[in-house]
Parts: sequence; C-alpha cells; structure tokens
Amino acid sequence: MNKIIFSGPTISNSTLIEKFPNIHFSFIEGVDDIKEYLTHHNDKQDLFFASPPVAQGDIFRVAEMGQFSIGVIDGYFENKPSVWHKEILYALEQGCLVYGSSSMGALRAAELSTFGMIGVGEVYNCFEGGKYNDDDEVTVYHLPKEANYKMVSEAMVNIRATIDHALSNNIITAKYAEKFVTYLKGCFYKERSFEKLSNINFINKNNLDINIINDFIDWAIDNKVDIKKLDAINLINLMCSNESAKHFCTNSDFEFYDTTIWRDHLKRNNE
Repeated sequence: MNKIIFSGPTISNSTLIEKFPNIHFSFIEGVDDIKEYLTHHNDKQDLFFASPPVAQGDIFRVAEMGQFSIGVIDGYFENKPSVWHKEILYALEQGCLVYGSSSMGALRAAELSTFGMIGVGEVYNCFEGGKYNDDDEVTVYHLPKEANYKMVSEAMVNIRATIDHALSNNIITAKYAEKFVTYLKGCFYKERSFEKLSNINFINKNNLDINIINDFIDWAIDNKVDIKKLDAINLINLMCSNESAKHFCTNSDFEFYDTTIWRDHLKRNNE
C-alpha cells in the first residue's frame, strides 16, 4: 500500500531523512503531484510520499487515487480551509488507513476515532481523553514553505511538557510552573514562546525572580520537550510496521452518506 504523510512545522523534510534513513521519501509540492508520479512509476508499490500540511480536499484527492495509508500530522486552519471530517470518512470508506498525530492530525483523530481514524501519540491521547479541549494547544505560527515552515511560536503542548520536565528536574518550583503555564496559555498562540516569560509586567505582577526565569529560558532552549515531533515519529513508525495491517477493518463499519453538501464538495474539487 502506498503511503503519504502531511507535515511541515512539526517535522521537517530534513528531519524525516535523518530519522528514517531506510525510507525513500518522495517529497511532493501537493497531492496533485501524486497522480503524475504514479503515471510514470506505475510499476512501483509501497511508495512513501511526503506532502506539505493538509488542506481541505487533499484527503479526498488521495483517496480517489486508490487505497493509501495516510498520515495526518500538520494541517492548515487559518489561511486555507482545514481538512474536512467528511473527506476523512470518505477515505476510510474507500479502504484507506488514516492516521493522525501531533497537531491537526491529533485533533481529527480524536474526533473521528469512533469511525476508524487511528490516533497516535500523547497529544492525541490528551484530546481523546478530554484532558485538552482547545485547538490552540497545538497551533503554532510558522513561516511559509520557502522557509521550511520554521516555527516562530511554540505549541502549548510542548510548553506544558517542557515545564513539567523542568519541574521534575528541580529547575523550577511548582509555583513557577503554575505561573508559567497560566501566563503562556493566556497569550495569543502566535506570541507564545519561552522568551515571552521575560515580560517585565508578568514578572512584577506575580512577584517572580527574573534570574530564575532567565535561567529557565536558557535551560528550556536546550532541553525543550517536543511532544509533537515525538508523536509524528511514532506515527510514521506505526505506518511502516506490521501492526498497521491490523487496523484495516477495525471500527470502520459505518455508513457513508452521500449528502448534497458532499456532492457540492465533489463538484468544487473536480472544477
């Protein structure tokens, strides 16, 4: 079965090559490149495509090309329409395996696990179990494709994990951990970073020691816990393992309804 992942800021192409030296990724600009690639390589099986973050219509177009193993990691949500739940259900109904982790993938998997989408990793577990409810736990501000989707802000899930790691290593006290999480959670997602903790108003309002904060910031830069990236790696490992085959027929016995809205969606994608 051919495979495709949608990723960007969570795990870069260079990291994919570094972490998975035995996988020959075909890096594409978008899902429309797959059809042309398959036309010229129709004798090859088990190809592994790596695409930019998923947008609305991408999963549908992949499913139209046959049975794929699809891994959703990153996805657009602000400047492009987000991947639609219905198209994921369509892919599942067509016999595709659909995995989700880390970011948009974790959100959609938590919402669609009942229908057979396979959630992977700690972030997914937190959403599926109800620990997290806000989409902004995973959202980040990042640069465009030309700048390799470099992150400008930090994901709240990574902030929480790093602060927990600092607390368990006695880098900060429980008081500082609680203040850090509360303050950064209250920040707009595009402005979240460890450096944001040096805000003098935040420090003075909470009567905190600037030296402790600066020491933590220096420590966090070198010791950040990147839960999103770890989950993405686990997703790819699962997609490539024999365990994937066990998910073929689990929890996917639902009836897909061909609604008017769905037909409108098909029309837009075929124009």
